[in-house]
Amino acid sequence: MRDDIIEQYYESLMKSFPCRIEKDCYGMKYSFHSQSGCAQFKRFRLDEGLEVCLTEVDRNLSLSFDNHGYSEEMLEVGCCLEGTVEVELESACETVTIEKGDMFIYKMNNDEVRFNFQYHHSKSISISMSREAVFCHGNQAYSTRVKTAWTDEIECMFSTRPLIIEKANYKFIKHMERLASMNSNDILSLVSFKAAALEAVASAISEKRTQCDLTGPMCSDDLRLKKAIWLIDHEGENIESVKQLANLVGLSPYKIQKGFKERTGVTAYQYILKQRMTRGAALIRSTTLSIIDIANEIGYENPSKFSQVFKKRYGQSPLEYRKETQQK
Repeated sequence: MRDDIIEQYYESLMKSFPCRIEKDCYGMKYSFHSQSGCAQFKRFRLDEGLEVCLTEVDRNLSLSFDNHGYSEEMLEVGCCLEGTVEVELESACETVTIEKGDMFIYKMNNDEVRFNFQYHHSKSISISMSREAVFCHGNQAYSTRVKTAWTDEIECMFSTRPLIIEKANYKFIKHMERLASMNSNDILSLVSFKAAALEAVASAISEKRTQCDLTGPMCSDDLRLKKAIWLIDHEGENIESVKQLANLVGLSPYKIQKGFKERTGVTAYQYILKQRMTRGAALIRSTTLSIIDIANEIGYENPSKFSQVFKKRYGQSPLEYRKETQQK
């Protein structure tokens, strides 16, 4: 079995196209030129088994990668910030598209023989992390327990195919945009860079863990209701309707409404609204974000709608609320 899948990926790139490499203390930049366009891959090694790659393709780029025989257990979490990337899974005879605003999670140790990539005016950022990087700081007993739990979660996430693609939430996209603007020029920036990368991986896995927990056949209605409440508390900006919430947790809208009334004293819709407004009020008080950014942060594409709902709840507009709380 072959190891060092990431190294082999970059070697494959260098064999396919003329390449210029620039090095610094913590990273490397690969610049490629082909007849159809140019590309840059900025690679930052943050720790053993942990690295970040920022990929920018100005026009189009085609690449094939022989994936057969790798044993290294690596996980890649990323986000497409611009353009599209088409990925052909040869064994499955399937082509999937990663679009702007998509999150992707990829299990590198898999049964696919070859991947074919088509980059179209794309910009993406991804974090690659080995399993050993997760456990390197734990004692032996702790690591054994965690490795078992980690393996179970990964198997649940990738039970159907090695690549997961779905729309990213607003918070995740903003986090990945911030990650794309970071660097590792000195030890302090390296620590911040590493922390932000680990936070992105944890966020993606946490979201998939919640979905995985809800798909098990032994998941009771009570657990599904608890998960519905958890989703609103932690990802409320992404819940647009009671019907969507019901679909996410596998309950009927009737059971959702009945369960919320019994547990919280309000309907599911009222609970969603309450949590959004509470979050919005906190951001107005504690940050300098614009009202438009705050509206987007808590799930409102229309800032006027946010202001209307906020005033109905608090008796004043968001700007009036900010002015009053800042004077106290």
